[in-house]
Amino acid sequence: MATTKSDRTGLTNMLIQMLLLLLLILSSNSTVTRADESWPMAARVERQPLLAQLQRLRDTLNHIGMPLPKETETQLTQLVENADEDSLTAQVQELLDPHCLAAVSLRKDAAPGVVRREEKAELIEQGWQRYLIKVINEPEIRVRLRIDSPNAKPLPHSPQEDVDSRWLGLSMFDGQPMTPTLTGLPLEYRIVEVYSREAGDQTARIEFSAPQPGAVSVSRSSSIIADWRFDQDAAGWEAMNQSTLKAQEGSLLVEGTGEDPFFGTNLKKSAQPGNLVLRFWARAEEAGVGQMFWWSEERPQPGPGHVIAFNVEPGREMLYEIPFTDDGHVTGVRIDPNGKPCNWRIDWIELAYANGGSDWGGESFAFTTQPSTEVTFRVVDDTDRPAMGCFEITDAAGRVYPPQTKRLAPDFFFQRQIYRADGETVQLPKGNYTV
Repeated sequence: MATTKSDRTGLTNMLIQMLLLLLLILSSNSTVTRADESWPMAARVERQPLLAQLQRLRDTLNHIGMPLPKETETQLTQLVENADEDSLTAQVQELLDPHCLAAVSLRKDAAPGVVRREEKAELIEQGWQRYLIKVINEPEIRVRLRIDSPNAKPLPHSPQEDVDSRWLGLSMFDGQPMTPTLTGLPLEYRIVEVYSREAGDQTARIEFSAPQPGAVSVSRSSSIIADWRFDQDAAGWEAMNQSTLKAQEGSLLVEGTGEDPFFGTNLKKSAQPGNLVLRFWARAEEAGVGQMFWWSEERPQPGPGHVIAFNVEPGREMLYEIPFTDDGHVTGVRIDPNGKPCNWRIDWIELAYANGGSDWGGESFAFTTQPSTEVTFRVVDDTDRPAMGCFEITDAAGRVYPPQTKRLAPDFFFQRQIYRADGETVQLPKGNYTV
């Protein structure tokens, strides 16, 4: 049957209307658009929450001594003062995305999507470099974004065949002024510090996860067993010996009042047997050695065989990670913050399964590491008599050099100091240090 010109025109108009309707539906169901085929872009975020998140980000970068470039800071200040709500989201991304290592798109029932930056990321030998992580959070998830890499595992006690591959260090800054968890905004930026042990070109697989507490993967245990925030109270943690606890301004203030202070908690639900890790973000005022004890259904008392020691870094906000293994069902943990009177501020604590799992998404990243400066020690006892000394090297942020988790013999990972004889060297990035 033949069609008239008016029929064809009507059919064309109907198809156009259906296409426009489809595009409208798709755009209304998503806050995310894409500038290209891979890098995700948020379409629009409410002005005031976005500006509050942006201010926390800038305050934190200044707090840790790694501010954005002056030109970017100036542009952000002008943007905050002048941008209208419709263009603010796009302009924030235009200014901050070039400083990102990756973009992470969260999904409600799947592993995050991860997109790496196109060009190689630059690092500095034996030093820390700051990058941003862009988070597209359509499900409005309010948990801590986690980062990990097989290349960032500790060197002490590692198999010989893994030494060369463990050249990387990763530390997500989740302390104040940042919030420990994602805010639930569709667009957010987090801060990661990246360390490189050696100069040259390297690749690393970096993974991200935002698991919900208690959501245990059947095939691969990786989710959070328990997490504690201190917005209202001590969240179930109790002073057990020579210590006091006080929740204040979102943190847990711990005072050790004697030579053996400790505090702990019982889990609401026991953990499954296997590899676990206790993580907490804290600032300690005194150096020393802390301990973490745990107990289980099968062994209800802490004691030998259920204890891990860890170094306490004074005057520095940092992530403590204490891995441990138990064949039983862990029911409680205890933290001994020091073997003497001490003061701590803890922003959050979590207990998790240590093994990677299905709620992690990752990508392979390319890095180029610029060489640092070789520093030579001159150590003399009497005139012209070479000697050996021990040296503790810290930067303005309180970080120890070389990092203890990245040391190889003859440097000891369990001591803050290193030993050098006259004429021996250490690699240090550009900066000011206390020796």
